[in-house]
Amino acid sequence: MDAPPRHTTLVRDGDDAPLLVGEQRDTDSSGAFTRTAEKKRRWDSARSNALLAGVVVGCIVAVWQTRGAWGPRAPAGEDVMANLVRLDFAVPHLVEHVRLDGWFPRFYLGYQEFLFNGPGVAWCVAFARFLTFGALSITGAFKVVTIAAFGALPAAVAFAARGLGLGRRAAGLAAILCLLVSNVFGVGLQATYIVGLVAQQIGAVFFFLALGAVVRIPVDARARWILLAGVAGAALAVTHVLSLLVLGLVLLLCVVPLAARRELGWPALRRLALAVAVGVGVGGWWIIPFVAHNDLQGNVATWGTPPLFDRVDDIFSGHILFRAGTAMIVVAAWGWSVWRASQRRRLALTVALLPAAYVAVAHVLATNQLPTFDTSLQFANRGLGYAGILAVLPLAALLAAATRLLARVTARGALAYAVGIAAAVGLVLSGLGPDQSVPKEFANAIPEMSVAARALRQLVPAGARFATERDYPGEIQRTGVVHPETWLARASGRNSLNGWNLESSTAKAAPFAPDDLGRKPAPEVADELARLGVTDVVTTSDATAAQLAASPRFRERWHEEPLRIFDVLPATGQSSPSSLVWAATPIAAHLDHAQAQRLVITTQANQATSVSVAVAWSPKWHASIDGRETTVQRGFDSIIELRVPRGGHRIELEFRSDGWDWLGRSLTVITLLAIAGWLMRRRRRRVNGAETPQSGEFAAYGPQ
Repeated sequence: MDAPPRHTTLVRDGDDAPLLVGEQRDTDSSGAFTRTAEKKRRWDSARSNALLAGVVVGCIVAVWQTRGAWGPRAPAGEDVMANLVRLDFAVPHLVEHVRLDGWFPRFYLGYQEFLFNGPGVAWCVAFARFLTFGALSITGAFKVVTIAAFGALPAAVAFAARGLGLGRRAAGLAAILCLLVSNVFGVGLQATYIVGLVAQQIGAVFFFLALGAVVRIPVDARARWILLAGVAGAALAVTHVLSLLVLGLVLLLCVVPLAARRELGWPALRRLALAVAVGVGVGGWWIIPFVAHNDLQGNVATWGTPPLFDRVDDIFSGHILFRAGTAMIVVAAWGWSVWRASQRRRLALTVALLPAAYVAVAHVLATNQLPTFDTSLQFANRGLGYAGILAVLPLAALLAAATRLLARVTARGALAYAVGIAAAVGLVLSGLGPDQSVPKEFANAIPEMSVAARALRQLVPAGARFATERDYPGEIQRTGVVHPETWLARASGRNSLNGWNLESSTAKAAPFAPDDLGRKPAPEVADELARLGVTDVVTTSDATAAQLAASPRFRERWHEEPLRIFDVLPATGQSSPSSLVWAATPIAAHLDHAQAQRLVITTQANQATSVSVAVAWSPKWHASIDGRETTVQRGFDSIIELRVPRGGHRIELEFRSDGWDWLGRSLTVITLLAIAGWLMRRRRRRVNGAETPQSGEFAAYGPQ
């Protein structure tokens, strides 16, 4: 009689298992097979519980880290008030009216709100308000979303860690250890509560979801990863597009080793290409206008990048990314990963080298200004936080291996893993973790600031704007807040020539006009501000106030130390700055109707003339004079310019969607319909038993 067949089972999940790689099972002993299967089920359950425990603890610790910002006021951060001004407009005027985009008039000379910075944050805030039936204010919803982003990051990191080959225990520990990272340039407590980079903190969740899905695609043919990668990538694009660029570079560095080892075949490449197509299709409504109108991008505000060795020194000295001493622990874990790689765990070396490779390549791109100067700086700065989180993955694997060794010694696996979790939490909350005092609420402004905001609400006409003197850092001590100009913009509800998000403004010189207050002669400043539709100026220093008071072009309207508000008086023959109209020849004009996307102006000129309207030019602006369409010209500094005939006329300006918008929306609708049809077809095949799920994972570090 022939011997019964024997089967070989491969361990795919990288964790402890009752069967070793290549171990054989006898199928002629039903009792033994049943006991083995039951034991494996228990092990699978234990490993899943270990992963879940690490993720839950990581999420709790992440939320606990933000406790200093809990309270009724807005969270701290330099950019927070500017974000809230944008949300005050976007949520009620766009999102709640199911508008994908629109003209934002509150900062500078206006700009298309979501053209270069997508609506991800606004959608999250609106969703939080929806879940609470509007009980949360925009400030409250913004704070909840910020904390939720922190709480969700550990789960996303654990998902990515599993995709990169870490076992369940190691991935659970990575969910906790990722909280060691705090990078002022993006991701972590410092970035969120000192600078106010909330969009990137939210985007970090989508970053690691997309990363975890994409790295699974070459080794796992299941369609779920293609769909998740595409959707997460699209969500990342509309939340923080700079992080999408960083993700592309990280994935390139991940793919190169696979291609070098010829482990990236045509089927995997096709699946990767399909994931990209899904992402572009789902996000097409935003991506296509972004690409088509990229020439409208304004100045890029970012940080300079130091030489590579200076950056490395800053990391090891605790000035950036990690606290002093933590980087040495991470390097020790990296050395362990290299040792594991010598035991034919080749992917372990890939994961260990990935963050260092990213930092080196990013600095090479910055040094050589590739692909462009602005983009290269973003790689080196905005990607540093992501590199830091990837750098703690070997540390998580090392700690998981230590708990596994402890489990063998004590024969208590659950207790050993609990010790590992406690060690990870202790590391995060100790002096080796980020500064727990960083999260705070936004500082209280001096009482005079609130009074000034009420005065501006009365003095500045609808549609016009005011400008605030910049006197950093003295302005903070005098007003009590960082960026008093954006604080006043939000508290007053009036448009401000000062602002935030330079990248979105096609007018590149106008945003810097307020910086001339106190630095250039008062009449010259008055001419410039009047041309830009500024009716009132707020000063925060006595020296600038005295200079303006001595000029006939400024008239003091309000005063409470240390603040003053001055009217900007027009030059002879020009209309009031509140009309938004300026011409080289005498003209009378009045702004009759002012909405975000529609302006109505009446003019009276003694001769035909070219006039500028203090609104940033965009190809989506359309104009008519007395009901007849006319050309909207791109004037000096990308300000709208029109040719007005002699006599009295009615000018109407309207901001509309263009063909690129409709093309992008059509692509998104088609893609969503295709996905829905595919899901329905797949469900029918599952019901009919015609489709068998495919699976497979790999292990970078072996059993953990």
